Amino acid sequence: MMSFWRIWMIVQKEFIHVLRDPRTLLITIVMPILLLLLLGYTTSLDIEGVPMAIYDQSNSSASRALIEAYRTTDSFALDFFPRSYDDLRRLMDSGKVLVGMIIPPDYAANIADKRTAEVAFAIDGSNPTIGEQLLAIVTMVGQAHGMRVMQGTSGSDGRQLPGIDVRLRIRYNPELDNVNFMVPAIIGMILQMICSNLTAAAIVRERERGTMEQLNITPIRSIELILGKAIPYLGIAILNAAEILVIGVFWFNVKIHGSIALLAGFCLLFMFTSLAWGLLVSVLAQTRQQAQMMNMIIMLPSFMLSGMFWPRSAMPIVLQYIGALVPMTYFAEMVRGVILKGVGLNLLGFDIGILAIIGIVLLSLATFRFKKTLE
Repeated sequence: MMSFWRIWMIVQKEFIHVLRDPRTLLITIVMPILLLLLLGYTTSLDIEGVPMAIYDQSNSSASRALIEAYRTTDSFALDFFPRSYDDLRRLMDSGKVLVGMIIPPDYAANIADKRTAEVAFAIDGSNPTIGEQLLAIVTMVGQAHGMRVMQGTSGSDGRQLPGIDVRLRIRYNPELDNVNFMVPAIIGMILQMICSNLTAAAIVRERERGTMEQLNITPIRSIELILGKAIPYLGIAILNAAEILVIGVFWFNVKIHGSIALLAGFCLLFMFTSLAWGLLVSVLAQTRQQAQMMNMIIMLPSFMLSGMFWPRSAMPIVLQYIGALVPMTYFAEMVRGVILKGVGLNLLGFDIGILAIIGIVLLSLATFRFKKTLE
């Protein structure tokens, strides 16, 4: 039967190890602040190619010609055709599309009567660099198509005719402030590094110091030792997440549009998964150097393929499948969904379930492997 007293004794032991290395403890506390300040002010992103949803209320040859003008730019993937404003909003809230085109019912009639034809665009501004590029692209394509339409209908150069009026609306981050995009990314980066790196060395340290044999002769069960090793670093990660959010809100004026309690729950779930990965690495590796190298297996894909910095829809399909196995992919959707979009469990339930499954599988593998090692 599991003994909470034995778990508590392991927790105390791990806290003693942490406190005996004040330099490492200082780095883990100060590093998130330094990364947040540096990346918040200096990071710049440049990305092209985003998914677009088309809400065509005109359903005419004129509207289809406009859609084709955007399709031929190769900057958009026109895979979604919602049938209502609510459907379009849900697509954008879920992150499936970054641009929504809304063609009004009178679009074709205005073109035929040589009146100004309005076309509305809703743009996801959670990534400021993408938002700025989309502002330029949709405006340029719309104006160019409007010029061609007027030239075709009048035979003139079209410069004196009304053309197409592109109406733009930036959602989630109207000011296109880069820090609103970076703070959620830094939360994921810091939690991933703290949880996986520190725990990856936990059991390896016991093996290198020769204390693993002493633990083998104690009545401590494998799951008790695993939990005892993880809890101290979970506490450090919680402190890191709290300080990042506090600085982001009060220093950089980042607004949290969703539930803070839900955001905290997402962070805890991601910490659990990252700790489970670190523990699995620690029971597989024989030295700290091995643990660090193995940890890179998940660290690099987490930053490159998760969509934290670059949209996954623009990646090759093989890389998208690989990214689907990375816990950071689902955490990125959850943390940005709460902070920037204010969405809840109705749109993020799938990500929660997948992330929880990944964490449980990793922890089970770590426990099983450690049990085999003790035997």
